[in-house]
Amino acid sequence: MKVQVSTEFFCSYFYHAARQSIQRFREETDSHYKYYHALASIVLWQCVLESYINYLIYERGVETKKISGKQVIDLSIKQKWIAFPRIVTQQTFDETSDDFKQFVELVDLRNKLVHFKTKEMDVTLEFKPKNDPPIVDDVLQIVLHPEVSKLVFHDILAIAERALSTVDKMIIDLHKILRIDPPEFLNQEEKIKVKVLKV
Repeated sequence: MKVQVSTEFFCSYFYHAARQSIQRFREETDSHYKYYHALASIVLWQCVLESYINYLIYERGVETKKISGKQVIDLSIKQKWIAFPRIVTQQTFDETSDDFKQFVELVDLRNKLVHFKTKEMDVTLEFKPKNDPPIVDDVLQIVLHPEVSKLVFHDILAIAERALSTVDKMIIDLHKILRIDPPEFLNQEEKIKVKVLKV
């Protein structure tokens, strides 16, 4: 048997995985694990945003449309969210709105966390490790120190806290621009769209 699975399913899957991470983040009291869940949710929200806009671009058949000499599908995630609705409806997001700024903040944070611009980071901090040589727990004590975590993780805890709202608003606002109903996965429903093909 051969089947085709709609790529919208993966958007839904990432969305629900991100919701699980954010729920664990909110419930966690240990700062070490709180950062784990915050990091996971930030990466997963980016997967939702990028996979969903890509799904819509292909669904509407505009992937090869050119913007400034590049195909829409090859643009950055921020450029896709601006260009796609403009191509389809001649309208787009207000880039000066708080909602859009939070979307940019979320995307930028994920990029900072994933695309390191340095091999090592030097930090000066009065700290005496419990072990000699230092072990992972000692390093985590340093990295999670408030003075250092701001440098390493930026505003991850605050951004993770509002990420669900940011992603929901972006998708709902996009659908308002497109004048179509938002996807069912925003209503907590995971949908698998499968087409069975005859072999």
